[in-house]
Amino acid sequence: MKTFLTAIALVSTLLVGAAQAEVFYAGEKSGIWQTFGLTGDGSNPVCLAMAEWPDGSDIQYVKDLADGELYVRIYNVDWDITDSPGTEVQARVNFYKDDQFTAGGTAPLIVVNHNTVVLANLEPTKFTPAFMENHVMRVVMPGTTSNIAVALNGSSDAVMNMAECMVEYDMKDPSEKTPTVPGRGA
Repeated sequence: MKTFLTAIALVSTLLVGAAQAEVFYAGEKSGIWQTFGLTGDGSNPVCLAMAEWPDGSDIQYVKDLADGELYVRIYNVDWDITDSPGTEVQARVNFYKDDQFTAGGTAPLIVVNHNTVVLANLEPTKFTPAFMENHVMRVVMPGTTSNIAVALNGSSDAVMNMAECMVEYDMKDPSEKTPTVPGRGA
């Protein structure tokens, strides 16, 4: 889990402009979602779709290209999570279309810090279609942390852009690909 949290921190660092970041893919904005392919010094390469709010909060739908893991990282400036980093609980994730519940399930939720969590190890064959086909995703947070609802307009195109990102990464010369973090990925 420590390596996983380190990788999450590295993705977060890449998104705020670390000098070692390489953006190898930037897709067209689709709805609220912007798609990127990132590599960085010592971190696994990722393709991600990110939505940002005016207050600085964001959500990232991330595919780790080295180990294939799919996860969602949520940063909410209003949260003040008191659980220690690394704490893992189960969270409920529900999807809605036209104000009607269509799909849902539980996912491991890992605390990264006081205002960041990760929904880890998501099952792509179940999560991705729900993410693409619905209008709203609601994460029911445990305890007193406020729930979060995310509009999914443009998410279908964003996932298609992520697929293009993965193809672009696969076509890179092996010498240009970022080495994986020890203990993570191939």
